[in-house]
Amino acid sequence: NVGEHDTVARLGGDEFAVLQRGPQPQSAEKLARRLVEIIGHSPPLGSQSIHVGVSVGIAIAPDHGLDADELMKCADLALYQAKAKGRGAYQLFEPEMEEEARSRHALEHDLRGALEAREFHLVFQPQMRLDSSELTGFEALLRWKHPSRGFVSPAEFIPIAEENGLIVPIGEWVLRSACATAASWPDVTVAVNLSPVQFRARGLVAMV
Repeated sequence: NVGEHDTVARLGGDEFAVLQRGPQPQSAEKLARRLVEIIGHSPPLGSQSIHVGVSVGIAIAPDHGLDADELMKCADLALYQAKAKGRGAYQLFEPEMEEEARSRHALEHDLRGALEAREFHLVFQPQMRLDSSELTGFEALLRWKHPSRGFVSPAEFIPIAEENGLIVPIGEWVLRSACATAASWPDVTVAVNLSPVQFRARGLVAMV
């Protein structure tokens, strides 16, 4: 798939790098499309059907850097965005990705101390029957009030917590807090959302 003067290297595990010359970004995008298509349609292995996908991040010299470390960092940031799109995608590096990565890193750092600092609290959303307007229970929703950022959207911090495993201790705190609150309410049910990551952690059933 690569050209005569291109270089392919295995970085480790399932990560590979291609050093490619040619008019850019056209050449890199053309190669990325070809890799996504070919690897996504892998031939059968004996009688077994295998499904393989690839994500590609692209960085270009000199636009995105001149030394190897800078280019690899940019390619990694682009790869992260490509993976977010789902398997079988490629992404060209864009300068704003660096600022997004810095902001995400800072948020992750603050998230690690949020539970101990008691920055989380729950709100309880009523659940109603549409036909009778009868109150059937409440749904416990997690909220994070950051000391300087203010309220951080769950859509922003929950995916980070799921990626780094913090969702397990945070999820346990949510369940314990919701149960402690609901225990003082007569004949009212409270629903608590669980992350798929919590199901992969040991002790979920015992904790519930």
